[in-house]
Amino acid sequence: MGRRLAVLGALGAITVAAPLSGFVGADMSIAMPKEAGYHAGDTWAKVRSNVSAVESTSQLTAVAAPVSVARVRTSKDIGRCSAKYASSGERSVYATSDSIVEPLPANSYSIASPFGYRTHPLFHTSKLHEGTDMSAPSGTPVYATAPGIVKTASEIEGGGYTVEIEHKLENGETFSSGYMHLLAGSILVKVGQKVEAGQMVAQVGSTGNSTGPHLHFEIRPVKDPIDPLPWLKEHHAVPVGQDAC
Repeated sequence: MGRRLAVLGALGAITVAAPLSGFVGADMSIAMPKEAGYHAGDTWAKVRSNVSAVESTSQLTAVAAPVSVARVRTSKDIGRCSAKYASSGERSVYATSDSIVEPLPANSYSIASPFGYRTHPLFHTSKLHEGTDMSAPSGTPVYATAPGIVKTASEIEGGGYTVEIEHKLENGETFSSGYMHLLAGSILVKVGQKVEAGQMVAQVGSTGNSTGPHLHFEIRPVKDPIDPLPWLKEHHAVPVGQDAC
């Protein structure tokens, strides 16, 4: 766990996310070597296709009842704890109201393309990559990073199947989180639904403009994206299923 947050901390500086109406563009997120440059995309408003909200039609079921609590800790505390998944089949866990959790299970992913400017591997243009690409096997659980309200649960141009969540923490902090390139049929939430931190919302896929299975993860304060990795570290994010020491 300590090693995991060290990796997160090494990859940049970040803040909060904002209205989901301002997310990544059609050509934004592609799993690629992290040595590559970066790429900017259009806003959610520009790229969102007129696709109706997607409701999961797969065999996935609703997330099981809470079985554990993810607590916010300092990095030092986290380093002394052992990461464990919840005992439910979906490996989901609900957290306390202001907890922040990592969007993927501990040790399940690697950083394929960080936040910043890059040359897009498909379109060969240099723009801001407005999130972080986390390479993980198809079907890996994707969790809400904080409590909030689902604003998008549909397929969008370029981003593939996407979930957007608006958050307002008890301390008054507001931001938006985005989860893209999700597995078709894996979305477990609906627009307007309230979700908890650590609740499973979908699975990793490779839909939209993608070169392989990965999660494109975004955090936005109001409209401008920020680097998600330092933000997770600053908010003492813990893996889903992390128990108190």
